[in-house]
Amino acid sequence: MKKFHIIQDKDSSIIFFPETMDISFLSKEAASVIKMSELGHSVKYISKKSGIKNTVVKESIKKVKNFSSRKTQKYDYDDELHLKNGIGKFVVNVSQKCNMRCRYCYAKDGSYSNWGMMSEETAIKTMKYFSKNFDIISNILFFGGEPLLNIHVIQRICEEVSNWKDIPRFGVVTNGTILTKKIIKVLKKYRIGITVSIDGSERIHNYLRPFLNGKGTYDTIVKNLQLFRDELGNISYEGTYTREHQKMEISYKDVLDHLRNNLKFKIGTLVPAVSSEASNFSPENMDFSETTNFSLGSVLNGKIDTEVLHVLYLLIRKKKLKYICPIGVSVFAVDINGDIYPCQMFIGDKTYKMGNVKKNIPLEKQLEYKQVVKRLQITNKEINLKCKKCWASPLCRWCPGAAYIRTGKIELRETICNDVKISLEKFLLNIALIRKNADLWRRFIKVIKEYAEDKTSSENLI
Repeated sequence: MKKFHIIQDKDSSIIFFPETMDISFLSKEAASVIKMSELGHSVKYISKKSGIKNTVVKESIKKVKNFSSRKTQKYDYDDELHLKNGIGKFVVNVSQKCNMRCRYCYAKDGSYSNWGMMSEETAIKTMKYFSKNFDIISNILFFGGEPLLNIHVIQRICEEVSNWKDIPRFGVVTNGTILTKKIIKVLKKYRIGITVSIDGSERIHNYLRPFLNGKGTYDTIVKNLQLFRDELGNISYEGTYTREHQKMEISYKDVLDHLRNNLKFKIGTLVPAVSSEASNFSPENMDFSETTNFSLGSVLNGKIDTEVLHVLYLLIRKKKLKYICPIGVSVFAVDINGDIYPCQMFIGDKTYKMGNVKKNIPLEKQLEYKQVVKRLQITNKEINLKCKKCWASPLCRWCPGAAYIRTGKIELRETICNDVKISLEKFLLNIALIRKNADLWRRFIKVIKEYAEDKTSSENLI
C-alpha cells in the first residue's frame, strides 16, 4: 500500500498516512518537496528546482519518514460488520410481495421473480440453521418486498431469537404505508429499529413510488411518520436519488433539505438509484465530493448521514476495512424459500445462491457456497491487488450488489474507484479543517457518541 497520499485544494494541503490513519497539514512548500521526493529526486535537486532551502527540504522529508515509520495499524474489524465466525448483518426477506410499484425497483416489484411470503416454518428453520452455523448474529434486518405485510413471521422470528444467549438488534426497512395496532405492538415489544423509504417531496416521491393503483403514497407515509415517532421514538430514512430528480431539477441537497427540515428526520442515508445500464434511473454526472461535503457539514447540526458517519468512525477509532463489502463473509440474506445469498441484491440469481437452510449440511460444506465465495474474492482487499496498492483502501467501501445489477457481474471499475477517491479526498480535507478547530471537533465527537449510543435505529444495520 502507498505509504502516504497528498491532498490539495486552492487553500490547503494535507498528507494522509493510510497505514496509521493519520492526517497532518502541510505548507505548500512542504507538499511540493514531498511530491518531488516521492519521485526519487535528491535533496540537492529539490532545493535547486523549488528554491527552498536544503534544511527545509530535509525537515519536510524527515517529518514524512517519522509518520511512515510508526507502528502500522492491522486491519481491524469494523463496527460488528466483520466478525470472526459471526454475522454483522443478517437480512431476512420475510415478504416478496409489495403494495407499491416503485419505478426503479431492482427487485422486480419486490418479488425477486418469486412472488410470496416466508412461512413460519421456514423462518424458524432459518434462525436455527444460522445460529448453529455462526457463534453470534449481531443484527437482523427484516426486508422485502414490504416486510410489514408479514408481521406475523417477524413476530415469530423475534420470539425465537429472544431465547438466544446473545440477542441481536432488530431492524426493518419499510415503505411506511402500512401501520396497524398489531404492527406497532410487535415493533415496540422487540424494539425494532425503523427505516422508512422516502425519496423527497410529494411531487417526485409520488411519481417514483406509487401504490399498485398508481395513486401517490406520500400523504399516507407522512401521516404514518408521526405515528411511528409517537409510538416508537426516533426513525431513520433511506432515500433514493434518481435521474428523474435531475430531470425535475431537484438536487441531492434539495432532497436532504426536505427530509431533514420538512419531515424532521435526523438520521438516514440518500443513495443513487441502482439500475441496469439499460435503465434510465441512475443519476448522471453526480459530483460525489460535493454530496459528501454537504453531508459532512450536516453532522455538526445533528443531521446525520450514515455513510459519512461510518468513515468518521473508522478515522477516529483508527480502524480499517478489510473488505470492499463483507457480503458472503459476515453479511448474508435469506429469501422466502430459505435460499441463502451473499446479500439481498443477489436474491433470485441462482449463480449467487450459497445454499439452503433446509439442508442439514453446514454452510461452508454446501457446494454452492464454495463456488460463490470464490466469485466474491474481489471484495477482499488483501487479495485484490488493485486495492492493496491504493491509498484509499482502508476507508473505501462500495456496493458489489449495485455493480452486479448494473452490469451483471461484480467488477472494480475505474469510474467507481475514481468517484470514491475524489469523495474521500474532499472528506479528509474537511475533517482536517474541522479538527483544527477544537470547539468544532468536540461538537463532532459529541454527535458521533450520541449516535453510537442509539441502538434502536435500523440505520445501524444498513
